[in-house]
Amino acid sequence: MKAFILAVFLLGGCASGAKATVEKMRSAACSGDSASFFALVDRNAVVESVARAAAAKTGKGAGKLAELAARKAATDALQAWEDDMKKGRDGDLCRMSLGDETPNGGETNVEVSTPTGRRRVWVFKAFDRRWLLVAIRDP
Repeated sequence: MKAFILAVFLLGGCASGAKATVEKMRSAACSGDSASFFALVDRNAVVESVARAAAAKTGKGAGKLAELAARKAATDALQAWEDDMKKGRDGDLCRMSLGDETPNGGETNVEVSTPTGRRRVWVFKAFDRRWLLVAIRDP
């Protein structure tokens, strides 16, 4: 009985990591299911992370302006993802390739690449056994 419980626990843990979440997201994108895709994205956290990164890169002088521009760009990018999913199997999100999954403190990074070779690091955080995309970073 203990062996059975351990096997169920281990199998459950393997299927619920950040990379498995990206696989679910890609599957949703391939089927054009934006609701299932975005159920795994904390949109506000993603937009805020992109805005903070832009402000940090530009420094104090133009930081606030860069942050506002980055916030708008991130919001537009999320909308573009929604439009991309309408293409189903021909969309970039469906055809993206996945790299390594790397734990990073309380988060886990998954490297993704578009069919054109653009690389990004998607940052996931577990919330009550559910992984959500919370940030997007340059590799």
